[in-house]
Amino acid sequence: MKTTNLVTALQKLSFTQGLSKAYRQFLADISVEARFNAGHVFFREGEPGTVLYLVRKGRVAIEIPVPGRGRISILTVGPGEIFGWSSLFAASGKTAGARAVEDTITVAIDAGKLMRACHKDAKLGFEIMLRVVRVVEARLQVTRLQLLDVFAPRDAESEKKKS
Repeated sequence: MKTTNLVTALQKLSFTQGLSKAYRQFLADISVEARFNAGHVFFREGEPGTVLYLVRKGRVAIEIPVPGRGRISILTVGPGEIFGWSSLFAASGKTAGARAVEDTITVAIDAGKLMRACHKDAKLGFEIMLRVVRVVEARLQVTRLQLLDVFAPRDAESEKKKS
């Protein structure tokens, strides 16, 4: 996809809405459109990463390994959402895995180039990090709610039925 078309695509995605045209152009310059079939594994927890993905079409499951249960989906992201944000922080590995639930089209952004630009341009850095923090905050809230369900006290009647 030409960068002109990527700029237009970025304008329509929630993560990049409100960014200046110049910043969207920069993102398009360091990105490629990538298509993946359902079942494609983008990465696994702990692996190093170099790409931040924006979903244009399709759905991607965010997964973690659970001993004795295999890989468990903790979240699904769709159009306009990002995944692979930990690639922005080169020292850390991926915090989870990601797998295409259906055929998926992404904008794959070179995370290293983006971070170097964020260091050089404080306004760009602020805009990107603000968006990433909002994503991380929302995902922490989802995780918190899931933990509340896992550790919720069970009533005595339910426990008796299990016995």
